[in-house]
Amino acid sequence: MISKWTIPEIREWLKQNRHLSQEEWNALLQDSRKGVQRLVRTDQRQRKKEQLENHRLHAMWKWETISWRQGYQAGAGVDEAGRGPLAGPVVAAAVILPPDFDVTGINDSKKLTARERHTLKQRIEQQALRIGIGLIDAAYIDQHNILQATFQAMRIAIEQCQPL
Repeated sequence: MISKWTIPEIREWLKQNRHLSQEEWNALLQDSRKGVQRLVRTDQRQRKKEQLENHRLHAMWKWETISWRQGYQAGAGVDEAGRGPLAGPVVAAAVILPPDFDVTGINDSKKLTARERHTLKQRIEQQALRIGIGLIDAAYIDQHNILQATFQAMRIAIEQCQPL
């Protein structure tokens, strides 16, 4: 059956069917057309990439999932930016997301495009239960050091996430 399909038909079918049976994989692998073989290799690389991303996202939610099972209502994710520049400020954000939040695409901001960061920012702002921002200026950094300034920015961000 698959051997009678055109390459564009197979490409579309692969996009629509993310779970193939062993029989379907065998039919693709046995197809002698070079275009089908290229398509299969590309699809397998894409599936592997998706699998690795799913594992990364699952690991990202590991502690939240454990905490929710133990009865905790919320946990804040905290991250900082600005530790590399020679002159302040250090900024930290704390976010409490709902358990059903789709974390697809969330990654280190340096690994995201400007468009991806903007899209994620909108999603997070629309769906977050709470958001806190801590900003520490250069004077504090000079007086206390960059590590202590980072911790202080994180404390401020977390405090802003506390219930009113």
